Amino acid sequence: MNILVTLDSNYIKPLKTMLISLFMNNPNEIFTIFIIHSRLSDEELA
Repeated sequence: MNILVTLDSNYIKPLKTMLISLFMNNPNEIFTIFIIHSRLSDEELA
């Protein structure tokens, strides 16, 4: 399943929460996560 998210640095924590929930509630699913952003640092992306 492909998942596309758009975000800036203010939404990193909510994204982490969403991804944890997604993975925990779909343990047998394989996901490809795409992130669209304009100003995230390499550290924030890690």
